[in-house]
Amino acid sequence: MVRRSWIPLTLALTLLGSGVTPFFPAREARADETARARKIFQEALQLETGENFAGALAKFQEVAQIKRSPQVLFHIAFCQAKLGQLVAAVGGFRLVILEGGEEAANAQVVQASKEELAALEKRVPSVVFKRGKGAELAKVTLDGVELGKSSLDKPQQVDPGAHSVEATARGKLPFKEVIEVAEGETKTLEIVLKDAPAEGPGPVASAEPEAGDKKPVVLGNDDLKKAAKSPVLPYAVLGAGAASLVASGVFFYLRSSAISDLDKSCRGNICPASSKSTSDSGKTATLLANITLGLGVVGVGVGSVLLFTSKPKEQSAAARARGRAMDVVLHPGPHGGGASLIGTF
Repeated sequence: MVRRSWIPLTLALTLLGSGVTPFFPAREARADETARARKIFQEALQLETGENFAGALAKFQEVAQIKRSPQVLFHIAFCQAKLGQLVAAVGGFRLVILEGGEEAANAQVVQASKEELAALEKRVPSVVFKRGKGAELAKVTLDGVELGKSSLDKPQQVDPGAHSVEATARGKLPFKEVIEVAEGETKTLEIVLKDAPAEGPGPVASAEPEAGDKKPVVLGNDDLKKAAKSPVLPYAVLGAGAASLVASGVFFYLRSSAISDLDKSCRGNICPASSKSTSDSGKTATLLANITLGLGVVGVGVGSVLLFTSKPKEQSAAARARGRAMDVVLHPGPHGGGASLIGTF
C-alpha cells in the first residue's frame, strides 16, 4: 500500500502522467483559464511537496475558483488537515467523495479521500455545551459565531487548540471562558449565568433645575446666621457682587457698541451678511450683562445682609428681633435672575 503521507503527490502524478486532467469539468472554461489553472496547480503541488501547506492551500483554492474538481478539493482538504484545520478538512474529504461519485476517472481520488477521512475523524476533538442554571435562554457564541439551539447539548466538532465561549442573557452577568482541547478529546462545558446586581438609585438630579422649572431659593434667617459666623464671608460676598456689577457695566458697554455699529450698517431691519458677527457679539454681551447684573445684585444684597447680621452686639434687642424676620429670596432665571429682601429692618 502507498504510504499515506505521499498519497496526494502520487495521486497528482498518476493523473498527470496518464493524461487524465486533474480538473472536473464543473463548467466550461476558456483555454487561457485552463492553462492558467494548470500552471497554478503545478506550483501548488511543488509547495505541498515542500511541506509549505499554507502556501499550497492558497494556490489550490485559487485553482478551485477557476475550475473545480474532486482532485483539487482533495488537495485543499489535505492541506487543511496538515494545518490543523481538521473540521474543514473533514468536510472537504466528504465533499470529494460526494462529487467524485462512481465515475472511473475519480475512483482513485475518492478512495484516497475515504482513507484520509477515516483516519482524520478520530483526531477531531469535540465539545458539548450544556445550559446550566440561568442560561436557559442565553445566547451562546463559539469564537464569535452564535450556536443555534440544535447545536447545544450535543458534541460539536472543533479544531484542536484554544476556543472562546461567551454567553449573555437579560438580567444576567455575561459568561466568558477560554477552553483548550487536544486532538481526539471530548470536553463538556456547562454554562452558568449569575444574576446581575440590582440597579442602584437613579442618577442624581442636577443642582441646576431646568430653565422652565426654576423656583425662587429662600435663604432664611437661620441660614444667614450660620453664614455670618465667618468674619471674612460678608466682605468676600460683597466683593464678588461688586465685581459682577462692574463686569455687567462692561458687557452693557459692549452691547451698546454693537447696537451702534448695527445702526450704522443696517437699513431698517435689513443688515448685510458682514454684520452677523457684530450681531452675535451683541447678543452674547447682552446675555452676559444680564447674568453678571443678577449676580452682582444678589452678591451685594446678601453681602450687606451678612455684614449687618454679623454685629449682634451693636444692635438693640428690637433690631435683632426684626432681623429674625428678614429673608433673602434668590430668583434664578435664564437671563441672570435677581434677589429680593423680604422682612423689616
